[in-house]
Amino acid sequence: RNRQDACSTRKFTLCGTGILPVLENSARCELKPTTECDENAINCSPLLEDFRYETGVFNPCRTGSQTRNSIANMNTAEPSLTKTELRKSLLNTRKSLSGQEWRQKSTSLCNHLQNSPLFTQATTILAYFSCRQEPDLSPLFTSSVEEASCLLNSGDRQDACPTNAIPTPKKWGFPRCVGKELSWHIWEPGDALHTGAYGILEPLPDAPKIDHSEVDLMLVPAVGCDVRGYRLGYGGGYYDRMLSLAEWESKVTIGIIFEFALLAQLPVDSWDKPLQGICTESGCKIAQGKS
Repeated sequence: RNRQDACSTRKFTLCGTGILPVLENSARCELKPTTECDENAINCSPLLEDFRYETGVFNPCRTGSQTRNSIANMNTAEPSLTKTELRKSLLNTRKSLSGQEWRQKSTSLCNHLQNSPLFTQATTILAYFSCRQEPDLSPLFTSSVEEASCLLNSGDRQDACPTNAIPTPKKWGFPRCVGKELSWHIWEPGDALHTGAYGILEPLPDAPKIDHSEVDLMLVPAVGCDVRGYRLGYGGGYYDRMLSLAEWESKVTIGIIFEFALLAQLPVDSWDKPLQGICTESGCKIAQGKS
C-alpha cells in the first residue's frame, strides 16, 4: 500500500484514545470525536497493515487477561521469548488498558519526568506524539488540558491547535519518518501537524529542523525495556540506526514505557543500543548497564 496515498483515501474516527478508520472517500484525513464508541473501543483499534506485518500483531482486539498473565513469565533471568513474541504480548497488554488507566499512568509518568534532573536541566528535548496507547507525553509540551485534547484530535489539519497557545519554556523536537531515517523538527503548540508513516502525527516537512548539537535529552518511545536499558521497539530499526551514529551516541536517552513493560532481560542483537534511563508511572530509573 502506498503510504503517501493513505490519507487521501481515508478518514479516521477517534474513539477514546483509539483511532478507527472510516472507509469512505475523503479529500483529507481527520481525527474527530464520536459518541458511537464506548471505552472498550480502545482495545479494538485496527492497526495499519504494514505495522501488523512488522510486529506480528494480527489480533489487536485480544483482551488483557491472557496477555497480563504472560507478562509475569517474561521477567525471568534469561529471556525465553523471541522479540516478536514479546512485542506481541506487550502491545496486547498495552491495548488492554482502559482509557482511564492509560490517562492516569501517563499523568504519573509525566510528573516523574518533570521532577527528574535530566529533564529540568535540559533545554532542547526530542519526544514523540503518542500512538497506539503509548504513554502520552503531551502534558509536558502543551500548556493546558484543552490544548492536549486538541492535539489528540487534530489529525491531518493545518489549524491543528489554537495559534495563540503559549509555548512551553523548552524547545521540543518531533520526528518525521523519511525513508529509513528520522528527521527531527521543531514543534510548538499551535503549529500544524499531519498524519505521516504508520498513522503517526508528524510536523510538516517544512518545519524548522533541529541539529543534533542542540539536543540535551531524548524521550524514546518503546514497546518494552529491560533494567539494563535495552529497548524493544516496533521492528523498524529507526532509533537503533540513529543511536549508532557518532553524533547521537553521547546523547542522554530515556525510554518511555509503562511499568508492566519493564522486564528483567530482553533478547539483544548486535545492533541494539542501550538507553541511559527508563521512566514509567512508578518513577525514573537509571539503567543498570550491560551484565
